[in-house]
Amino acid sequence: MNASRSRLPCSSALLVLAFLATACGGSSGGGEGTSDIIDSGGLVIGDTGPNGGTIFFVDNNDDYTFSYLEAAPNRISFRVGPSLNVLFMWASTAGGAGYSIPGTSDGIGAGQQNTNIVANSLTSDGQNGRAVHLALDYDQGSCEWFLPSKDELNLMYVNLIQPALVSMPGGLYWSSTQASAGHAWAQSMSSPGGGFQSSLDKGQANQLWPICAH
Repeated sequence: MNASRSRLPCSSALLVLAFLATACGGSSGGGEGTSDIIDSGGLVIGDTGPNGGTIFFVDNNDDYTFSYLEAAPNRISFRVGPSLNVLFMWASTAGGAGYSIPGTSDGIGAGQQNTNIVANSLTSDGQNGRAVHLALDYDQGSCEWFLPSKDELNLMYVNLIQPALVSMPGGLYWSSTQASAGHAWAQSMSSPGGGFQSSLDKGQANQLWPICAH
């Protein structure tokens, strides 16, 4: 496991109160703040979304093409015989080899585009059944699910896991954001002691928690 860890800089232009409070908090648990972002005309953070998941972001300032981001009600899992598979690779790096997929980014609103970029690239490379493919195939309601970006994944921890609005198994979860040719960003959802982000080998198997936009 690559030990590189990252916290989002305080100079980020993202105007998400709890997100910035946690990012600048400096503790390994992701800070102490929780979000008070509210849409006075509709859903608030922590509400059940249209597809049975949980709202973790509300766009009050009309900065995005969507109004809400909804986290899936469950992590992705497949039962193979008596075993439950919950760990999946971002991409194959057999023999330590990897290749760069240009175009992914960190920010809020980037997850869907990231997922499509990575899925198309991996499919062209002959790789299927990877993290992004499984997120796109996630079947819950009528939403188009995708793998969250690095910042979206952090916001899920800050607004859902840290204030205990959602119970999700701890451990590492993949984002759709590439870190380097051989590495991608993941986040610990453990509570307490989670909230950190790590650049990990794409061939490592981690959990998946998809999201969708409304």
